[in-house]
Amino acid sequence: PRSTLFPYTTLFQSSYIMLASPILIVSSLLGSIIFSGAGLLFAPAIGNQQYRQANRILTLSLVSVLVFNGLIAATLCIWTDPVARFLTDDDRLLPYLIDYLPVSFIGSVVTLLAMSLGQFIEISGRPRLVTKAMVILSSANILLDLLLVVYFQLGMKGAAIASALSSVAAFLSYIPYLTKQPQPFRFDLPLSAESLKLEGTCLLRGLPDAIGTVSVAVLLLGLNAIVIHIQGADGMFILSVCIQIFSIGMLVIGGAGDAITGIGGKLYGERDWNGMKRLFDSIFKKVLGGAALITLLIFFFPSLLARLFGADEDLLAVSDQPLRLFSLVLIPLAVTLMLVNIFLITNRGKLASLLMVSLVVCILLPFLACSYWIPSNVWIAFPIGMWTLMLISLGI
Repeated sequence: PRSTLFPYTTLFQSSYIMLASPILIVSSLLGSIIFSGAGLLFAPAIGNQQYRQANRILTLSLVSVLVFNGLIAATLCIWTDPVARFLTDDDRLLPYLIDYLPVSFIGSVVTLLAMSLGQFIEISGRPRLVTKAMVILSSANILLDLLLVVYFQLGMKGAAIASALSSVAAFLSYIPYLTKQPQPFRFDLPLSAESLKLEGTCLLRGLPDAIGTVSVAVLLLGLNAIVIHIQGADGMFILSVCIQIFSIGMLVIGGAGDAITGIGGKLYGERDWNGMKRLFDSIFKKVLGGAALITLLIFFFPSLLARLFGADEDLLAVSDQPLRLFSLVLIPLAVTLMLVNIFLITNRGKLASLLMVSLVVCILLPFLACSYWIPSNVWIAFPIGMWTLMLISLGI
């Protein structure tokens, strides 16, 4: 049976990455706090035409991410073996995780720098440049995966190298814009006392995002443990496809969240309440439309999606129902995350944190209950949890 053999193939590559995801999320936590908090401060500064303050926020964010996350990545590289054994003690999985993690820790620093810089460029009014960088990142990732994983047979290490080099390519694509005259930004690191104060403000504003990041890591750890226990390798494949669906949905939701942070932040700085309302109304309609379209496609064509991930006939037989059930989470997820973004930009961080913690509770508790009472239909916990969370969000 596949669940006892579990060979390394491209079919299960995403399953290995799923196991590594929680620790990679946590390792990037500090950088995520800093640059998300910096973005929430940067947008109103641009709206208030406080350009020197905006430059200081940008500079401090990039330097902090490079220094702090560089140290975290170096430390985790030294302790790769115990970190991998914390994630799993399965002898079939450990060698691939040990290959994958060190390069991924280093690559996460470059990814954070590219994300942080892209956020500032988008807020400053160049969203097309950021879109171009994301296309470069995705294209480079696909091509390098084919070259390193398929042609050179580097396995999980090749996948990690491909991701890291793709982030480097995205970061380098910003250089011509940053260096041409007149320069859009000027790097301005404030004096030590000002730096500490500004750093503290960034951390405080980014804290709700950190709670959200930790919540996602806890959620993935919990789901990994439950699914491996009750459904083995086949269940991990289904879960990895579900998370890929989640990532596709996040392309829509994440872009909308960036618009709220960027455009909404500037409008908030200008105190343009009518403009903010029109922006939110427009974004909600587009996001819900995109989520509904993806939901319908997955619900009616689940086998097509599973085949794209390399599923054979045995996996197709067991994946249709779980994928249909998971497709039902995209609409409530979109509504909830849009509200989280609105709470963040309007300085209601406690409400945003509450919703992100509720995400873990509302999914893991039904998952635990279903794994005990109806393990064969455990995937129904996804829509139950997410629709419950949406009702809580709307109630708030």
